[in-house]
Amino acid sequence: MSRSKPHKSQPTAQPQAPPAPEPVGHAAGRADLLALAALALLVLALFRATLFQSTHILGGPLTDMASQFVAWRKFGFDALARGDLALWNPYIFGGEPYFGGMQSALLYPPNVIFLALPLAAALNWSIAVNLWLLGAFMFAWARLRGLSPAGAFLAAAVVMLGGTVTPHIYAGHLPNLCTMPWAPLILLGIDGWLDRRRVRYLLIGMGAVAVQILAGHMQYVFFTAIAAGLYALFRLIQRRDWRAAPGLLLIYPAGAALAGVQLLTAIEASSESVRGGPVAWEFIKRFSLPPENMLSFLAPGFFSRFDAYWGQCYFWEMELFIGIAALAMVFVAALSREGRRAWPLWAALAATMLLALGQHTPLLWLLFKFVPGFDMFRGYSKFTFQASLFLALLAGMGYDSLRVRGPSRALFAALAIAGVVLFAGAAQIGTKSAKDWSELMVAQVKKPEFQSPSRDSINKPEFREQAQRTATRSLLIAAVTCAVLAGLFYRKTRWTNRALLGLALAELLVYANTSMVTFTMADLDLDKIKAAAGPGLGDRRILMMEPPNNCMLVELENVWGNDPYVLRRYAEFVTWANGGDPNTATQYVQFTKDVRGNALLRLGEFIMKPRREWIMHESQFPSMPHLLLAGKWRVSASRDEIFPALTGGSFNPWREAFVERDPGLGAPQAEVSMVTTADAGNGSARIVERSADALVIEADVLKPAVLVINDAYARGWRARAADGPARYEVMPANYWMRGIPLKPGRHKLILEYVPRSFAIGLWVTIVALGLYAAGWFWSVRADKGRNAAASRP
Repeated sequence: MSRSKPHKSQPTAQPQAPPAPEPVGHAAGRADLLALAALALLVLALFRATLFQSTHILGGPLTDMASQFVAWRKFGFDALARGDLALWNPYIFGGEPYFGGMQSALLYPPNVIFLALPLAAALNWSIAVNLWLLGAFMFAWARLRGLSPAGAFLAAAVVMLGGTVTPHIYAGHLPNLCTMPWAPLILLGIDGWLDRRRVRYLLIGMGAVAVQILAGHMQYVFFTAIAAGLYALFRLIQRRDWRAAPGLLLIYPAGAALAGVQLLTAIEASSESVRGGPVAWEFIKRFSLPPENMLSFLAPGFFSRFDAYWGQCYFWEMELFIGIAALAMVFVAALSREGRRAWPLWAALAATMLLALGQHTPLLWLLFKFVPGFDMFRGYSKFTFQASLFLALLAGMGYDSLRVRGPSRALFAALAIAGVVLFAGAAQIGTKSAKDWSELMVAQVKKPEFQSPSRDSINKPEFREQAQRTATRSLLIAAVTCAVLAGLFYRKTRWTNRALLGLALAELLVYANTSMVTFTMADLDLDKIKAAAGPGLGDRRILMMEPPNNCMLVELENVWGNDPYVLRRYAEFVTWANGGDPNTATQYVQFTKDVRGNALLRLGEFIMKPRREWIMHESQFPSMPHLLLAGKWRVSASRDEIFPALTGGSFNPWREAFVERDPGLGAPQAEVSMVTTADAGNGSARIVERSADALVIEADVLKPAVLVINDAYARGWRARAADGPARYEVMPANYWMRGIPLKPGRHKLILEYVPRSFAIGLWVTIVALGLYAAGWFWSVRADKGRNAAASRP
């Protein structure tokens, strides 16, 4: 029986490649759901010791979780639980914007967990939930790109547990970990629009941008926008379909509009902070990825970690580890036909890695000089996170290619050679003399970006010996891993792929588990700090440098803090008062122990912990009162005139004030006095009620005077009468304080922080949300119509 052959005039049917699977949430199959559940199990396995208890908090005891974000989350969400959206933080830096400072993340949807759980549990669950979201969104993007459930699962695990993410758990970088998950969802939106031309993918991208902004770390938002823009450009070039470009150009403006209430408030706050406007090159170039840290792809422990780290910068932003097995999968992708066709991924990977190198290439200097935005942030090593997304996707592609085509002998040879080289390196380092090894470490310490707390320990022989052993062991582990992989690649069996996936997961879990360090609330010594301050502090501030933000947990006002949004006026004065150049003011200030200028900060006590015990030292200078009525004033907007007068002897800030424009009170009176008693010469004033964002002040004014409020000034402060429509003008006093001109009479006024940008941003968000909902409604109806048309015979 002969087979029939197609007629020559009839074209032979060509096999059609199956369409890329829909992302999770649209047509997820059982395998997809199992993979997402497996990602959840990975998270539970990693956080097994912390999620179901309420005492231990993830993060190192001396890192940002303990020094900033425990207090940050408690302050903001305690206020939100009372029905107040905290716009101002009165406890640090003489007061500063809180909601506008971004890292408050009060509107970030997953942070609702802080309203439901105790603080310690909420902090741990917040990290765990965001880590799973990162994996889930990475999985969804990989599935949209056509990866199998297994390949997409590997890509998700690589991102979740790799060196660009999990070290931030130890560092306590809560906003970083909340901002990261939304990056792969933005990339999913780009690919979905380009490949399927469905509006819903643009809407997904817009929503992801908005939530990423709300998560609170604008640097990751900016870096993700750069990476997403480059990737979109490369994909447009690949497809040569420029008609899709207008849709892509809508993603970020629409996302920004959805988060308008947060973004506009933050822009105003930033414009008044030390981060407002361009930053010096010396600051921008800091924390670039050192080229020698490329070694962390294979041996992340070479430079040690935690307090024993002796590499440049901080290890939590300088590690690239994705697992040697996953890295091998990337090379498999490079050798495959599918991998070579995915050149936009390789181009985006190369571009983000080049940006991560920062000052170590000429590119950053050119961008700093000529491209807006690149003169606002430091820490360009953070681009390694965006690079890891492209690496992870390539690893998943390599895994899928390996399942189809089997292992490569070329890769077997490469792994075998790498194993030999790593073993030889371990042998060479392990046998180095103490003198040669010491010279190597000393050379490292002399590099300009050596930041490690091990600086003082590096001269100790035992520290150097331990570092040598750790470096040797790290290279040996890498060598053994390469040898095991080479064995797996030598000959394929039915267990090869499972063994490779198991090895990749084991590497990542072991690595990620090293960042699971915890501390407890008891470690913060809150009771001892409160006791050290004592009952005699009254309305004065303290100076507590380490950790400064914990004053918020005991409701003490600190003259300093830990946050990049310190107001510029305040930072400049503190820098001047302590002998520094106000033109170089940042969030880092070296306080002189006790100088007259610090008394103008309302500073009353120094609280220190020199020998594990909190002690208090009283300032030798009487601190300025919280309120005073100055019947004498000088008009000057010159910082260089005001500062010498405030800290010199010719001007008495207890009796007069500098204002920057005419207060409209006529000629100043000759006699002035402090408002500490009811019979003061100019009258009296007192605070009768206070909250985070407002003060209620009663004043009996006998003569025209400027009410000077010893708190940091910002443009968003407004004053109105408590019992009528009358409004008062709030102006800078003494450059950084608040001043309100008052005419004779009795006044009861409400001073509140309500920046105009917040009201404008709220309306922008409301309108944008309405349009966004309409877009989803239209998109769903269009999809239903398209599906109905396709189902007709």
